[in-house]
Amino acid sequence: MTKEELIKKVSSEGYAVDLTLQDDCLYCSATEESYFLQNFDVVMEYDFDENGQTKKTQNCSINRVRPFGILYNLNK
Repeated sequence: MTKEELIKKVSSEGYAVDLTLQDDCLYCSATEESYFLQNFDVVMEYDFDENGQTKKTQNCSINRVRPFGILYNLNK
């Protein structure tokens, strides 16, 4: 699955915010807001292909209540 296909899939499931891991929080550059890690649960992980490299993303929800964001480019 490509990154674009993945974005389309998870966006249709309600995951709408792109997040970056920073120190002890998740950061959204679009809104310039930070969110404490303890408020989130990882509910799904996906692999995607970007320029011939397999990368991971995690879909995060707010305490498993509602979909929230997508944490990209996790190299595991």
